[in-house]
Amino acid sequence: MADRVELPAKARIVGGMTIAKLEIECGTLGSQHGVSTNLQLQANRTLAPVRLRGLAVVHAGVKINVTGAILDVGDDLPSASFWRLEGDVIRLDGLSTVQDMIALAEATDRRPTTLAREADEAHDATEAA
Repeated sequence: MADRVELPAKARIVGGMTIAKLEIECGTLGSQHGVSTNLQLQANRTLAPVRLRGLAVVHAGVKINVTGAILDVGDDLPSASFWRLEGDVIRLDGLSTVQDMIALAEATDRRPTTLAREADEAHDATEAA
């Protein structure tokens, strides 16, 4: 359990439960053998946006919990980022950033609580330009 769990691209989190407040980032999440692996982000809504990223692969059987929204990974995934949007965990393929999440929220007219301020600032900056 930590504020941030940031491991290199060759590292693995396999089995058990890993809990962080803001971010979990690791090369491989879970195991090709289906070992039960639970990853949980418990952010306070007043903090910066939270994200969970698998840099290399996220294996089937991983359970992702982002501030109460849960996703059970059903198939092996290449690198992916997971965020909470309107009560659901969503996946963005590749190594997405806060800007990617803002763009997704605006494109779908869905603005997550944790990104409302960042989206407003990005919109104001666009109007100023």
